[in-house]
Parts: sequence; C-alpha cells; structure tokens
Amino acid sequence: MGHHYRHIDMAERRQIMKLLERKVPLSQIAKIVGRHQSTIYRELRRNFFRDKYPEFSGWFPWTASELARKRRFKQRKLERNRTLRAYIIDKLQQHWSPE
Repeated sequence: MGHHYRHIDMAERRQIMKLLERKVPLSQIAKIVGRHQSTIYRELRRNFFRDKYPEFSGWFPWTASELARKRRFKQRKLERNRTLRAYIIDKLQQHWSPE
C-alpha cells in the first residue's frame, strides 16, 4: 500500500526556518520535523525566493507557502478552463459517465 502524503504546513515551515537560522544540518532538520530528507531539500529548492538584490533572496516560510499555493492553483484544469468545467457539469447532471 502507498504512503499518504500531506503538504508541508506553515507550522512546519516556521520550524524549518528556525532550524536553518541555527545552522542545523538539513538531515537533522528532516528528523526533527518528521519528514524525509529529500522533502526538505525539495521544499527549499522549489520555494526559494530570488530577488534582483541577492541580499533579499532566500527561503522564507511565508513566501514558500505562497509559492506552493500558486503552483497548486495553476494545476487545476477545471478552474482554468470554465468552458470545460461547464461541459462536464452539464454531462454529469445528465448522468453521463466517462466510461
């Protein structure tokens, strides 16, 4: 049976930030937070904020949450395509099945 995945929440991101500020190694951060080491690496890589001024670049919990939220929203096909959404709802109301 597969493992259940849950997104990193703001409390975990704050905890990661505090540990990063204390210069705790990423492998230790993963153990403390209770996540796999690759999850922490992926979180930091995907949600790294890049600014035109390098001193303002970095990984921040609030920015990371916003970037992750935007990525999840972007992938919702029926939210983006209103025509397709209306078509599917109409067909489902007519008891139509994709099969």
